[in-house]
Amino acid sequence: MSNLQRVTLTLPTDVLTQARELSNGNLSQFVATMLREHFESEQRRSLREELIAGYIANAEEALEMAEAFRYAEDEAVALHVPPYEHHVAEPDFAADSGRR
Repeated sequence: MSNLQRVTLTLPTDVLTQARELSNGNLSQFVATMLREHFESEQRRSLREELIAGYIANAEEALEMAEAFRYAEDEAVALHVPPYEHHVAEPDFAADSGRR
């Protein structure tokens, strides 16, 4: 079993009432779950902000790299992907004749 500690909280009456209604009889587990979800949400928000800052800081370098390799994809496609041939399916009259 996990390490548990007893704490005392002071909450507004309406918040406690809602928590008790939603807790299905286990207020401690409900509060723990809500706190964990809040912590995870904050971690995701923080990571998202760090990633955005990193992308902004490296935007010029990324643009330079994209410019340097802008023809590489076209060249790779031209060398390694066969041309697309559009085929129109011929109607299968033999299969249709049995339906009439």
